[in-house]
This record gives sequence, C-alpha cells and structure tokens, in this order.
Amino acid sequence: MKRVCHDPIHSQTAPYLGFASRIAGFTCEASRPTFHWLRSGWHGRNAAAATHCISSMASAPFKTLSKRLLEIDEILDARDAVCPPGAGRPAKRKGAAVLAGGTVLLSALFEGYIEDLYDLSVDTLYSGHPAADRNKLKEFTSEKNNNANVHQVNTLFFYLGVPWAMNHTKIHWQKFSNASVRKRLGELSQARNKIAHGASHTVRKYRLKSWREFILKLAEKLDEIAADRIQEVNGTRPW
Repeated sequence: MKRVCHDPIHSQTAPYLGFASRIAGFTCEASRPTFHWLRSGWHGRNAAAATHCISSMASAPFKTLSKRLLEIDEILDARDAVCPPGAGRPAKRKGAAVLAGGTVLLSALFEGYIEDLYDLSVDTLYSGHPAADRNKLKEFTSEKNNNANVHQVNTLFFYLGVPWAMNHTKIHWQKFSNASVRKRLGELSQARNKIAHGASHTVRKYRLKSWREFILKLAEKLDEIAADRIQEVNGTRPW
C-alpha cells in the first residue's frame, strides 16, 4: 500500500501524528505530516460524504471540527495499515501507538472546538461591550482550558449564561442518556491525560472510532445550546 503525506489543516496535528509515525516507523515527505491513505475504505468515502452534508445551520467552529475529524479517520486507516488482521506483536505495538496519538488528537480537536465556540459566542452575545473587555474574558477562560472535560465545558458555558450545560436537557441522544454522555466524555478526558503524561493506557480501534462519532454528536448539541442562548438574548439566531 502506498503511503503519502500532506501538510495538515492545522499545525496542532503535527505533534501527535508525528509522534505516532516515529513509533510506527513511517517516513513522510512533509515536515509536518498527517497520513492520507490511497484506498477506497469506509472512512474515506463515508466520512468525506458526511463532511459535505454538514448543515449550513451550524457554527463555523462546528464546520471546522467536522472537517478536521477526517484526520481521525486517517489515523484509523493508518492503524489498519500497520496492524492488519493476524499481525504479530510488533505490529500490534505500532498500531497501539497510532491509536494513542489519535486519542490525544481527538481530545485536542474537541478542546479547540469548545474554545472557538466559546470565543465566537462571547463576541456575538456581548457585542455591545468593548472588544477589550471581551478579549479579557476570553483570556481568563478559554485560553486556560487545557482539557475539555465536563467541568471545563460547564465553566465556559457559565460565562455565556448557561449554567451546567453538560446537564442540559438537550445533551442526550439515542443510546446515550445525559449521564452516559458525561461519563463518556470523562473517559476520553482520562484516557487523554494518561497518554499525554506518559502513563500506560491502551485504546482499542473500536473505542477511538466510537469516541470520534460521540464528539461530533456532542458538538452538534453544544452548538445548538449556544445558538439558543444567543437567540434568547439577542433575538436573532446566529447560525
């Protein structure tokens, strides 16, 4: 299988995929690689189609997140390439390194989405206040958000006038109660922390794939809650 590399959409990708590529023994032509696999697999076809079907009634941060989640699909493909069915222990170790890097990246993508959504909401909701005041509010909130767990999401939404956003009645969907949503986000956050701080933690392929779909759905709900709040205050729906 041919492997080619291209510059990432966002420089944030490089540390995680670069780390995974070194462990897995990949070589890339670009200085800041992500993996693009020339194959007609499920991830490439359907994930790309899903991205093109994003509703126009979504915030810019949500659209960016949806596109960048394709990088997680690329990582899942990368794992299959280095660890095919029946592979031995060395290949499994390489596959595990790729999945670990993907877990940290997924958490970072969600963190970036939450911060961008918050910043956009602050500017929209408090547009009548001086820019310096709005920027100061961002400086002491979103820029301090090192890991987007339940507490961090709740804290940012408090500043938007939505207390305990993760307990909101809209934070649930099929097979996910509100409590299970909060539990699942906590599991991703804990896994990210263990990997990022050098602790031993194994992430299975199915888990990273399910986390990817989970994050997209949670972001969709938070997008709606933020839009509801802005419409409530300003009288106009922002997206």
